[in-house]
Amino acid sequence: HYPLRRQRQMCIRDSFVKAVSFLALLTGLLYLRVMIGGAAPLTAGNTILTTGATRVLIVIIAIAGLVLCWQRPVLGAAIAILAGLLLGWQVYETAAHAPLVLTLAYASPFVLTGLLYLLYARHRGAL
Repeated sequence: HYPLRRQRQMCIRDSFVKAVSFLALLTGLLYLRVMIGGAAPLTAGNTILTTGATRVLIVIIAIAGLVLCWQRPVLGAAIAILAGLLLGWQVYETAAHAPLVLTLAYASPFVLTGLLYLLYARHRGAL
């Protein structure tokens, strides 16, 4: 009885982690759509890290990290976290209004999902 209960709990946990990562992936794709679609920029500045192309590249790397999480949780999580932190720093440095709010909005899907995958990998013994 106990092994079946444990297996069911792990299945539920796996489903939750994958659902959260899927939502973060959709958020990243939405960010890309807004960035590429020519929406009004949320920041003002002219350094190399403020260009739209650089921000799009960082989001693509973060999305790739999230996709990689499904096969290699630790590596994918590290990529997603680092890209999320870089994106957050870049947004914070260039935000015209409410930099903390924008930083949290841009970075949190990638950073939090990456941390969730690290916890998941640790719990499964892959870390």
